[in-house]
Amino acid sequence: MLSWLREPVDGASLALFRISFGAILLWDVFRYWPRIQRLFLDSQGNPGGGFQFKYYGWEWVPALPGDGMYVLFAIIGLASLGIMLGLFYRTACIVFLVTFCWQFFIDQANYLNHFYLVILIGICLLLVPADQVWSLRRGTRSNWIPRWSLLGLMIMTEIVLLYAGLVKINSDWLQGWPLKLWFASRVGDYPLLDPLLTSPDFAIFSAWFSMLLHLLGAPLLFFKGTRLIVFSFYAVFHISNALIFSIGIFPWLTLAATTLFFAPDWPRRWLHQLAINSRSESRPAQVKLSRDKRVLLLFAIFLGYNILMPMRPLIYPGMVAWTEEGHRFSWRMKLRDKEARVEFQVLDPETGKHWQVNPAIWLTRRQFEKMPNRPDMILQFAHHLDAVWQDKHQVRAPVVTALSWCSLNFRETQYLLDSQRDLSTVPRSLKAADWILPLDPALQPGHYNQ
Repeated sequence: MLSWLREPVDGASLALFRISFGAILLWDVFRYWPRIQRLFLDSQGNPGGGFQFKYYGWEWVPALPGDGMYVLFAIIGLASLGIMLGLFYRTACIVFLVTFCWQFFIDQANYLNHFYLVILIGICLLLVPADQVWSLRRGTRSNWIPRWSLLGLMIMTEIVLLYAGLVKINSDWLQGWPLKLWFASRVGDYPLLDPLLTSPDFAIFSAWFSMLLHLLGAPLLFFKGTRLIVFSFYAVFHISNALIFSIGIFPWLTLAATTLFFAPDWPRRWLHQLAINSRSESRPAQVKLSRDKRVLLLFAIFLGYNILMPMRPLIYPGMVAWTEEGHRFSWRMKLRDKEARVEFQVLDPETGKHWQVNPAIWLTRRQFEKMPNRPDMILQFAHHLDAVWQDKHQVRAPVVTALSWCSLNFRETQYLLDSQRDLSTVPRSLKAADWILPLDPALQPGHYNQ
């Protein structure tokens, strides 16, 4: 098995993916530059004093003061350029991962699936010799890389695609919710598509098509006879998503990763067809890198983590789209639409005095948009209010409650949380939350569209 994994394959396709990854992330830095103030710094002027929603276990990661966030993003851009060029490649990968993870863990409100995917791919690129071909690396270069380095990235891509299909096996999605309303909201943006966007049957077709494309198409990428057909479907799927929905770099990043399933030398053959010389080199019997057994073990553990992590929702009761428990890091992309609002009350049990708290003036616009339908974020904000009232209002044991209404996939609105529960006494935990009310099974999606 180890000999097979060490068999040499052309490194051209991996090199092209490395270049694409670096270029996409460099472009994304320019795209995010005008948003840095709004996403990371505006909260400093709010009554919350720079409050941010933290990932469990990562509460210690702060936003950098002053121009620090701009410097951080500039370093991400330079590291992306280094990865793209293959210049100081390992150092560029490490610097990229540290700085990108730093901005990622600052605030849960900024969570995006493609940010998580970027981190995972960055780890993969650190482990593989992606700078062997078409790079500015110092020292020897080779056209050949061990099979495992390409196979690992392919398996990583398969995991993402398969889970993106598995999570779509739910009754709401297969009935076309929330696609029916999302498509209808884009009527007029693309006049030629209006007849399709207004058709409920097209929404149902799209829901089933996307599910089957991931579940059946992803494995077929491994086979030469079906690879090009499936890739073409994926190209249409990702480009359509990029046009209809605002989902950033995810379609382009995933499409670039999908090219890894073609023959490893396909970019070199294309260059030959374009009459561009590409240096050839005799194929060695094996490619053995230093410490490759350790790297292979790390890669295997890493892939095992990626298989298990998206299974977390299975250990929680209730519908994950409602409770949000296990939703992040499980490839549940564009699956639900939630409308919610929340009101907080702080009570001094000793005097009976109470305060109504409007979170809109305590949070940034993005934080305020994300929090009301995410119970774990509501709990964090309640803990923040508890700390503020103890510190600034000298209330020894404030009682913090939240009245939260939520509609999932255009159902009738119902209470999301136990409004009588003192959230200041509920510790943050990865355990199932008994203060989240279950979704009423009698409520059906699409009520507001009837």
